[in-house]
Amino acid sequence: LQKNDISYGVYIYHMPVINVFIYLGFISNIMSVMYAVIITLFLAFLSWFYIEKPSLKLKKHPLNPLNN
Repeated sequence: LQKNDISYGVYIYHMPVINVFIYLGFISNIMSVMYAVIITLFLAFLSWFYIEKPSLKLKKHPLNPLNN
């Protein structure tokens, strides 16, 4: 992903998306699963580019100074 890490966003957003789908009754077919995956990935990308990555740029010192 070229130094883009969406894993935390996937972890954070997958259950709210799944819970909304269950609440709305969209659990009957494989397309519902595909839509949930797509929406989760979309939210994870948005989170990375608009929240996580800009926040990481605010750090003064890297956690691993040898890996710049």
